[in-house]
Amino acid sequence: MKKTESSDTTAPPVAAPAAASATQAQPAPAALPTTDHDNVLSYVKEAVTGDMPRFRARLDASPVAAFADSALRGVSMVVFTSNPLTGAVLLATVAVASAWLGVTVTVGVLAATAAAKFLRLDCDACRVGVFGYNGAIAGAGLGTFLAPEWNLAALALVAVAAALTAPLMAVLLRVMTEVWGVRPLTLPFNLVVIGLVAALVSVERGHAGPLVGHANTGRAATAADSTLRLAPGGGEVDLVRGIAESVVHGAGQLFFLPGTVSGLLVLLGLALCSRLLAALAVLGSVTAVASAQVMGVDGFLTHFGLVGLNGLLVCLAVGGVCLQPSARSVALGVAGAALSPLVLVALGPLAALFGMPTAMSLPFCLIVPALLLLHETSPVLKRA
Repeated sequence: MKKTESSDTTAPPVAAPAAASATQAQPAPAALPTTDHDNVLSYVKEAVTGDMPRFRARLDASPVAAFADSALRGVSMVVFTSNPLTGAVLLATVAVASAWLGVTVTVGVLAATAAAKFLRLDCDACRVGVFGYNGAIAGAGLGTFLAPEWNLAALALVAVAAALTAPLMAVLLRVMTEVWGVRPLTLPFNLVVIGLVAALVSVERGHAGPLVGHANTGRAATAADSTLRLAPGGGEVDLVRGIAESVVHGAGQLFFLPGTVSGLLVLLGLALCSRLLAALAVLGSVTAVASAQVMGVDGFLTHFGLVGLNGLLVCLAVGGVCLQPSARSVALGVAGAALSPLVLVALGPLAALFGMPTAMSLPFCLIVPALLLLHETSPVLKRA
């Protein structure tokens, strides 16, 4: 293969070989200077196609700016990207949908990033947001499950819980990557939030909200109603409209946001960085919703977005992030997304034991490592 030459623009221009002539060879023309307009266009291109490495390098000169950039990248890592523009769009989406959740997500990602820096965890990983995203979604989750809103004690609980996700992430990264070769994904968020809620519902001043409580363990086993509806007790919606809304709601549930507009804005934030990942997110959510309807999963869970959430994450991780994107990796991701509704309802009773109304993204945390290990074990899949 022909070796390419370096494109370092700081090197002086090299003169062409002299011709067999009595006349002196003319020097090569100097390179045209880069204009501010060219710089702006290159920054815009980086912003909408990748992780903006030059922007990151430029901010490294200022510790405060670098910390803010890492925090925004932590928010964007919820959708497997390290792009501060995507992080800003996602954070703005949360804040517009709910000012309280906007505050708790911000506190969560700042607390987790600060804890990682204080403990001097992997600096490169911290810089690109690896230790921030579990804190961000822990902030969203606890902002949803704790009450009342705008309570300083509840906000302090959010900060402490989010900070705990950073060292837990570091430990799980080391153990899981060394033993199984897989990453913890959102497992730190799930463990911290479920553990904290289980404790808070048992104390008098735990600030547990109405959505959580050990009373969930007493629910009678009844046949699930797969009719797509707005509430557990009714509010049936048209099938086509309901499926479309269910798919979009899955994206909003990444930050515990209800509503179609929130879901669309989350998908837009992802598409700003990667159209491929945005397409995989929609594909995963569509697959999970369709699978849930075929299986007869409770229609409220589906329409609320809890089904699409896990399908979206599985398809994103397997189809476009953890494996090299290909037809086989996407097919494997779609298969995992189709399985995710069954795992979600299977984990429901276990989550209820801890006072949780849902298993959140635990199905994603179980399915993706299983598929990746299967991929490494099977010679057929490993060719993907």
